[in-house]
Amino acid sequence: MHQCQWNGTTFLVPDQYTKQVRNRLGDSVTLHPLTDLTPLKSSRSLNLLVDDHRFTGRFLARNLDFCGNGRPFPLLMDPGPAPDHSFTAHINDGEVLYQVLNLAEGKLAPESPESYRVVICGLGDVGGTLSSGLRLLGDETISEILLYDRSESKLQRWYREASQIFKPDGSYMPPVRIIEKKDLFQGDVFIFCVSAGVPPLGEEAGRDVRMIQLERNAEILKEYVKLAQECDYQGHFFIVSDPVDQLCMTAWQSGSLHSQQIRGFGLGVMYARAVFHAKEQNLPMDELRVYGPHGEGLQILDRITKYHEAQSELLTEKTRTENLTIRATGFKPYIAPALSSGALSILACLKGQWHYSSTLMDGVWFGARNRQHGHYNEYEALPLTESFLGKLEATRVNLINSMTGVTP
Repeated sequence: MHQCQWNGTTFLVPDQYTKQVRNRLGDSVTLHPLTDLTPLKSSRSLNLLVDDHRFTGRFLARNLDFCGNGRPFPLLMDPGPAPDHSFTAHINDGEVLYQVLNLAEGKLAPESPESYRVVICGLGDVGGTLSSGLRLLGDETISEILLYDRSESKLQRWYREASQIFKPDGSYMPPVRIIEKKDLFQGDVFIFCVSAGVPPLGEEAGRDVRMIQLERNAEILKEYVKLAQECDYQGHFFIVSDPVDQLCMTAWQSGSLHSQQIRGFGLGVMYARAVFHAKEQNLPMDELRVYGPHGEGLQILDRITKYHEAQSELLTEKTRTENLTIRATGFKPYIAPALSSGALSILACLKGQWHYSSTLMDGVWFGARNRQHGHYNEYEALPLTESFLGKLEATRVNLINSMTGVTP
């Protein structure tokens, strides 16, 4: 372990990253080997400086396994007490929180205002329903809901519909306003809900409807990423359009947005669908967790304390294909996604509460339960089994492969 002063803050630098940190910061920093742990022994938190493109810009960790022990998804794994020989074991009896600044992605996270000006771009079924959900649930978390769509009729419809959601006592609800394209990046949160290429009902032929949309939605998304870059946008860039996780990677690869700005919201409805199917089968739900993408590759953990593989796989399949089940009724499944993945999860995120969303982890945008803790992202770390971690790793590889042919 090494130590340095940078920008007025004392950082520790794990040995695995000393070369990268020196190369990136040059003469602005001098690294010294850490020879005396005494001043650190009672620390509850320590600042870490790393350089690693696999992870988001700022995150919290309770051990140093993410530094490269070869295990998949170390930030999601609670390995138990720190081994006696480890660095962590010598700090506050192993109860230490590492605040990690990742130089590879380490611009400042978006500031957290007291309330947010939220821009919804794209007022199709999901975007329109999302605007209604935020109007209904937003309270003081949202100061204004700003609407944009290329269709004037959609703009007028949802401006009027959302504005006419009104509480009987007249208490606060966030006001709704139409904006022009040039003002898209004047808010604090940009939500991408634009969608193209959704197959008509009955024409999906068993295919993953979400992945069918990738190429066309990626091209549209890149237009808005370029505009954000031209506006030097520093706020949140949230993606709700399908396929969520691949579009997050497209946004990251296509412009100057940094990873801490980009977050995907598609997993909230998968959690809700998993809960629905667990209830249908009279299964316990308190320890149910979902991981991965909104679609192919989804992985469900039926219980934290006693993982049942066959039951988890059954829940995974039912949850993953629920959108096709709803489409078979003659209707498009957009209300639950707009509210569970969209309005409810986005509000929880902005409030710093636990929720499901996708962030950069192990080189891909990957969905898991997490929260924003100040400028840092914190992940729920659980004692996952090796077999379940293997499933998560297979999903990670498939996500990387799914980006083949998508040009940045």
